[in-house]
Amino acid sequence: MGMMPSLLFDLVRKMNERPFSDPEAERVRRSLSREAALVELDASGRLTLPVNLMKASGLEPRSKIVVVGMFDRFQIWNQEDYHAVSEEDDDAYPEAIKLF
Repeated sequence: MGMMPSLLFDLVRKMNERPFSDPEAERVRRSLSREAALVELDASGRLTLPVNLMKASGLEPRSKIVVVGMFDRFQIWNQEDYHAVSEEDDDAYPEAIKLF
């Protein structure tokens, strides 16, 4: 699960420029927002994820999670899945960094 504020705001701006009468734009709006949810922090500053997003991300109630900051976004991972992918990332890093 991730959030990319600058890209999201740009996409929303572009979508708002398209008329609601445009069937293709409406199709894209529905597809992109299907799993979206507005979440708020509780009085203790905690974020509660909706059940549908938890299921889509492989999280269970009381799961141990890892929140990964990624420049302009963040990801929420199941702790075990994150550790597994981190090992793959570490192995692939020397070649991946060459892309930049």
